[in-house]
Amino acid sequence: MKLSAGFMNDREIRKALDEEELVICPYQDKNLTPVGYNLTFSRFIISLHRKAFVRLHKEGNEWCFYLKPKETVLVLTMESIWVSKYIGGTFHSKVGLVTYGLGHISTTLDPGWQGQLLVPLNNPTGDKIRIVVATQTQDQKMEYQTFITMVLFRSETPAIQPADNETARIELLEKIVEDIHLSKRERLQIYALQTEETSSADISQKKEALIRKKKTSDIVRLKSIIYKIKQSAGYPEALYDLNDPEKRHQRIQEFKEAHTRLIRGMNQEFANINHISSTNYWWRQARFIGGVFFLVILLMVLAGFGFVFENGEYKDYVTLGLSIAIPFLILFLEHYRDRYL
Repeated sequence: MKLSAGFMNDREIRKALDEEELVICPYQDKNLTPVGYNLTFSRFIISLHRKAFVRLHKEGNEWCFYLKPKETVLVLTMESIWVSKYIGGTFHSKVGLVTYGLGHISTTLDPGWQGQLLVPLNNPTGDKIRIVVATQTQDQKMEYQTFITMVLFRSETPAIQPADNETARIELLEKIVEDIHLSKRERLQIYALQTEETSSADISQKKEALIRKKKTSDIVRLKSIIYKIKQSAGYPEALYDLNDPEKRHQRIQEFKEAHTRLIRGMNQEFANINHISSTNYWWRQARFIGGVFFLVILLMVLAGFGFVFENGEYKDYVTLGLSIAIPFLILFLEHYRDRYL
């Protein structure tokens, strides 16, 4: 069967894989559908609101996380993809997840892309959404769940423009790392350097100096894993530039081996990452409970003063102030709890 231009069904995707116009690593035939290929979660999930790894819970034989109301997370796919200059695609949310309330995914796959994909998941609802990342089998193996469908198209002529996005959108990951725990004042310092036409090398050095002051495990781990992704993304040549079939086959094998090493390393980091996420989660819980306790004591003291003093006007002021402050305080605590805990 000769590959033709247009939408690629399951038969044409298999043909493209055989002819090495397309690489999906790791490939599982069960994820191939009549309209495309379903991509799976990895354990690399970052919350944009909390600027930290998402904490995965083990509930029965399932590993899952809870997507907070109005929250967005970035999910790195388990698969690395390479497509020739003849193939591009689009990504679509799976109906099973959208029915729980997740926002729709709408993005594209550039011709010539190679590497993992960084996919945003958003919860536009007012309720938490439980998302299962993987299930654990009886022999303790992890089976990762699919969450988006990649639909592919083939053109008659190759694309000329190079892909404008870095592998796994590394520039986005690096920006997240740079922003973690940096204060507003420190971010303004970086912005001022950018507006002063300071060289990119000097700006990077300034960012590194600020980050080094923040001796947090999150930053160390994030930078370590992002470095691994960048190293594995540094394939010797763009695969689509290789016209020699034998040389291309060799580089594709190197591509697959590099990705396998990367996933193995990320999985080895998982226990540490989840420990860090859990520690941060309980610290946030403790700070929240401590803050609530302090505010309750403060309100009780103010209310007590209102009854200690015999001045009726003062009592009225205290009563009015408390009646206004308490509803706003409750709303603030609910917002903080839903967004950050």
